[in-house]
Amino acid sequence: MSGYTATNQWQRAFLVVGTLMLVIGGLYVARTVLVPVVLAVLLTFIFGPVVSWLQRRGPGRVVSVLIVTGVAFAVLGLLLFVVFMQMKSLVLALPEYRVEITQKLEQLRDVLDGAWLNEVTEALKVSPPADKVAPAEPIPVTVTPSRWSMLSMAAPAMDVLVGAGLVVILVMFMLIRREDLRNRVIRLCGEGNLTLMTKALDDAGVGISQFLLMQFIINATYGLVLGVGLFLLGVPYSVLWGFLAAVLRYLPYIGPWIGALFPLAISVAVMPGWSTPLLVLGLIAIIELLSNNFMEPVLYGQSLGISEVSLLVSAAFWAWLWGPVGLVLATPLTVCLAVLGRFVPSLGFLSVLLDDEVKLAPHATYYQRLLAKDQDEAIALVEERLAEKPASEVFDEVIVPAMALTKGKRNVEHLAETDAAFIYRVTDEWLGDLEAAREFARVTGDDRNDDEQAADAGDLVLGWATDHDADQLGVRMLRYLLAEHGIRVENLASPARFGELLAAIHAQSPSGICLVSILPGAVAAMRSLCKRLRGHCPDLKIIACICASDRAEDKRAADLKSAGADHVVTSLSQCRDQVLALSSGMQRPVPRTETRDVGTLLASRN
Repeated sequence: MSGYTATNQWQRAFLVVGTLMLVIGGLYVARTVLVPVVLAVLLTFIFGPVVSWLQRRGPGRVVSVLIVTGVAFAVLGLLLFVVFMQMKSLVLALPEYRVEITQKLEQLRDVLDGAWLNEVTEALKVSPPADKVAPAEPIPVTVTPSRWSMLSMAAPAMDVLVGAGLVVILVMFMLIRREDLRNRVIRLCGEGNLTLMTKALDDAGVGISQFLLMQFIINATYGLVLGVGLFLLGVPYSVLWGFLAAVLRYLPYIGPWIGALFPLAISVAVMPGWSTPLLVLGLIAIIELLSNNFMEPVLYGQSLGISEVSLLVSAAFWAWLWGPVGLVLATPLTVCLAVLGRFVPSLGFLSVLLDDEVKLAPHATYYQRLLAKDQDEAIALVEERLAEKPASEVFDEVIVPAMALTKGKRNVEHLAETDAAFIYRVTDEWLGDLEAAREFARVTGDDRNDDEQAADAGDLVLGWATDHDADQLGVRMLRYLLAEHGIRVENLASPARFGELLAAIHAQSPSGICLVSILPGAVAAMRSLCKRLRGHCPDLKIIACICASDRAEDKRAADLKSAGADHVVTSLSQCRDQVLALSSGMQRPVPRTETRDVGTLLASRN
């Protein structure tokens, strides 16, 4: 059976890896079609709120879509045309900037005296003036245009135009048929999940639209302000640098730095002296501060909720897959996937992979840290929670579930005996430190309250761990909780004989007994024990504490009560409260076996 299971696991692993490779390969092969589609979807999310706002003001859906897309794409087309013309002019003018660059490098060389600056300066040396160079015989050159070269240059331009046209058409139809697309997605997911999918799609759609729109506003504002500032400073090609800065801000973390290098470099190359480059640097710093500290907190309202590592890995992945366009789309795509992972249950793994804060439950963290032999961090975790919450909540929310996890892993996944023993030992030592700290505070205190005084001679309750070390720790935690209320708990050291329990009842006449089990697996043994106790001690108050709450809770309670338990609880805090509620009316029971010889009692076995 184990070999068969291992084979199935390997088959599933190969299936997952193979599927992932097919998906990545499909994304790469179909990038010519997928990139326009993804751009159209993202633009639909951006334009969607604007179209809805305009539609509520009077125009119908189609008219609103035509107005929004017409204005947006007209402005974008004009901007791209200006950017293209400035980029062409920049390429033609680059050789003219070598003189200014060389002079500034020589100034830096005089200050820094660096050998690498000498090499760069020599590489950028300007040719001597024309009047000092002997004229050379002109070489006739005949230019013959090639039909194939013209076609090779026209092909990429046609691809760009076709892709842009496809994006425009897709955006328009997606905005017009938005409800139809939503209904198709819900239909694909099945009408049985109608409520869940409707809420998930609506919430995810609103969240994605708001984020992408706010991101577009922030980046566009940044580029506009930078372009205007560069124009006022006299830096050439200011529209180009503002556009690049706005686009590059879509790149996580490194994009703004790259966008700042271009205007700085051109200001150094073109403008005389160092005043203008310093002003450009100051302008970029001021805009960054205003954007990061004012605009983003106000418009976003909160952080992206995406892990920094996930963003960088996503940027590298999409750049490798789709090139520069994928690099720009990396952050919006990552945010969209993370939002879908939060709202769509079947895509929950995306939220785990991409969210910035994916925390284990406190009890799982405590167990995991002890399993890794990191005792300090585990203790720091429970002590931090103990400073915020009462001990009963820390026990029920952290320690008890961690012990249940240890006990369950030991039974199901064959947790090593040494690892389980280490977890139990550290927990036991920590509980001992808690008890010692309380005793120290009690002894050194100026006066003691009524509960502490009653603890010296208060009611006595026996604690019985059903069948495991984890249950012993449960009894010890119960003793800690009841001690502050003046009730003593005698922790029986996992008695192997039923007679020892009866002997303790006979000798100490307790008010009652608490049977503790961390997992519900010991319910059969607890039921048997309740029957035997009720048969020997009919007046004994029996509280069965099974620290588990699930669908079988009611059935277990009914079984244990039919076996003789007075009360059945599912947490240590409930057990404490039940003991406190019964303590005032408890009577010391007299076992039916009190006349028997103690030696006979000790010889009795389960």
